[in-house]
Amino acid sequence: MHVRAPLFVIPLASVLVASSLYATSAHAEYTFELGAVSLYKDRGEDQDEKDTNFRPALQGAWQYQHSSGVFMGNWFSTGKFGSASLQLDTLAGYGIDIGDNARLEAGYNHSIYPHEGSLNSNEIFASFGYKNLTLEVFRGLRSGVNNKDMYYNFDYVHPIDARWSLGAGMGYEHFGDSDEKSKIDYRAGVFYQLNNVSTVSLFLAGANRKHAVENGIRDNRVILGFNLDF
Repeated sequence: MHVRAPLFVIPLASVLVASSLYATSAHAEYTFELGAVSLYKDRGEDQDEKDTNFRPALQGAWQYQHSSGVFMGNWFSTGKFGSASLQLDTLAGYGIDIGDNARLEAGYNHSIYPHEGSLNSNEIFASFGYKNLTLEVFRGLRSGVNNKDMYYNFDYVHPIDARWSLGAGMGYEHFGDSDEKSKIDYRAGVFYQLNNVSTVSLFLAGANRKHAVENGIRDNRVILGFNLDF
């Protein structure tokens, strides 16, 4: 799955064990998610203006995937983004399987912040997944917001047994604005699968260059998450 999931930026759900709801057509698949996190962190930064560890966010997604490789969907999260309290992502793209264990994807993502249009952004992305490893690259497109920003990311999930998994990831962001220094973000933690549709996670996440931002948004945080897949 290509839509953002708690903690891991597009797409931890691609490496989590998830159940799927199939459409009546044999050539299409629909996937739905609903979850919550104790804090929404994106690329190592808190998506809220308060410098506290507990700021719950509701998150969800749907996605349509056609057997041809075309996919589209939406992802949302609550938070505090200036005057906005909601982030809504719309994405579309194309993916191909490479053998039994690898997949290559490319697409476009548009982020909307209702009542705070100055934050709206868009980017193109490409990803390569092999078993439980995902490598991604993103390039921002909107002038004055994220134009020429480059973000490189990897995530890895290691199953321990039928229920427990370890997860880790790291990202590097180079900003198009020459006055803004590049940063590295990181996260590591555990997943516990309660049943076929629900997973609990506990992660430590943060980023370097903490002094370069306000409200401690790059500080290390311990984040609890709960996710349902339908």
